Amino acid sequence: MPEGFAEDPNVRKDVVKYLSTFDDSIVDFEIENINKDAIKVFAVHEIKGSDERVAIPLKHESAGTLKMFNLYRHLQKVLNDGGLIFVDELNSRLHPLLLRNFLLSFLNPEINKKHAQIVFTSHDLWELSNNLLRRDEIWFTEKDSNGNSTLYSLADFKTSSGKKIRNDENYAKNYLLGKYGAIPHLSEISFHDEDK
Repeated sequence: MPEGFAEDPNVRKDVVKYLSTFDDSIVDFEIENINKDAIKVFAVHEIKGSDERVAIPLKHESAGTLKMFNLYRHLQKVLNDGGLIFVDELNSRLHPLLLRNFLLSFLNPEINKKHAQIVFTSHDLWELSNNLLRRDEIWFTEKDSNGNSTLYSLADFKTSSGKKIRNDENYAKNYLLGKYGAIPHLSEISFHDEDK
């Protein structure tokens, strides 16, 4: 929970404003005190085209909404204070356009006034866009036959002819073609047939 979320309606309004960047149906939160150490949180949704509202237990929200809710306090802190945030599998449970919007917050100097940085892992290819990230901001992990991993930047990667990767290349396409390495070693999936 963001600090002060249960007690301060202004904190809840800030969370609503943040969530409204991708889901404008959430207009408020309701807090139910269970006991001195526990609360139940409801996301209040406005039903479009009416004045009706419905409160849904936060735990029943989509996995993407819950992930964004959980990222809020970390994102707020790093954007307000500067610093670094690490997120494993940032793309997990998030729509690619929502993820892009999230990353654009870090790239926008009007939002990211303290020069906060995000380091994240992903298995999506859309991040391999020369319109979003620079070559030195894209890193790959290559696992060898012994299971050891090597980390290298696209900016440091050289083609077989010794030239650096151009900044106008189609990074995603070239990655899938194996030009940058870091491709999993796959074999055919088979299942044991117990009847044989």
